[in-house]
Parts: sequence; C-alpha cells; structure tokens
Amino acid sequence: TKPETGKSKERSDFEIKILFLLFLFYLIYVGAEVSFGGYISEFYAATFQACHGSLAAAWFWGTFAFGRGAAIFIATLATPWTMLVSDLVGGVVSTAILVFFPSSKAGFWLGTGLLGLSMASLFPAGIAWLESYVDVSGKVASVLVTGGVLGEMVIPLSVGILVFDSKTDGSDHPERLMYLMLTVCLASCGIFYYVYRLAAEMG
Repeated sequence: TKPETGKSKERSDFEIKILFLLFLFYLIYVGAEVSFGGYISEFYAATFQACHGSLAAAWFWGTFAFGRGAAIFIATLATPWTMLVSDLVGGVVSTAILVFFPSSKAGFWLGTGLLGLSMASLFPAGIAWLESYVDVSGKVASVLVTGGVLGEMVIPLSVGILVFDSKTDGSDHPERLMYLMLTVCLASCGIFYYVYRLAAEMG
C-alpha cells in the first residue's frame, strides 16, 4: 500500500543519511587516530626539544590499547550511547588540554593519555549504538570500515603536509597537530549529534 511504501522510502532515506554521516565520522576519526599516533613523537621532539619522542607514541598507543581492553568490561556495565558520549567528551577535553597548555609537559602527558583512552572504544561503541537503529549487515559494516580505511590513507598525508612539511613556508608547525586534533574532535561531536537527531526523529 501507499502508506507502507512511503514508510519504506523514509526508512531507506534515513539509512542512507545515517550511513553517509557515519562514513564521514569514521573517516575523520580513524584518520585522526593514525595521524596523532604517527606524528606525536615528532611533535614531542619539536616542542620540548627532547630526543625521546618515541616515548610519546608508546604512551599514546599504550593508553589506547588499555582503553580498548577495558572497553570490553565497561560495555557490560554501560550502554553504547554512554560510552560514545564519554569518548567524544574525553576527546574534546584532552585535545583542549593539548591546545591550551602547549608548553606544559604534564599537560602533554595527561592530554595524550586521555586522548588514547577516549579514542580506544569509539569505533566499536559506534557500531554497537548503530545496531539499535539499523541492521548492521556485512554491507553496512563494509561502508564504515571503508570510511576508516580512507581516513587512514588520506588524513595522515594531509596532516604531514600541513604540520611537518617545511617546504611550504620554510618551517614546521608542530602546534598545528593539536589544533587539527581539536578540530576533528569537535567535528566528530557535530556529526554524531546530527546522527543522533536523525535517529531520534526516526524512533
């Protein structure tokens, strides 16, 4: 019947919109994750004039791995929505610390560790939350994974050019890494808020 056809089309449009937005969400999230982990050692060496930049990368990936493992147990106590909101807020807070306290080593280690913990469960929590509204089939999952893969390939290259390519103006700009990370975290919040509004309207 016509009402059923209309509802079916509305549902189809909703799924296309939400998948496109989450495709973008995972593209910038995974791209930012790989970029930060890849360039954080250079940032540390350039900012604090230290030769132990590899420790910064180890700290980030160590907290990331710990957060991914802890998320398995947290998921039994908290909803995917709660985990997502916590991760997004944690990402904004951690990158804000890194932006507003650029010369503080304590701020650097705190912000980097918190960012690793915040990013750890964002990918699986997002998919778990999506299952409440969309049938996460193999095709749906492949769309999200493709977004992450594209982000992993494109964004680190772009970050490298903007931050550490001294050929453009003769100097590196390590502080831009943190500005970009804060921008990505805020953009992720904006995208997910819109996704949440769409899901709430659809019910």
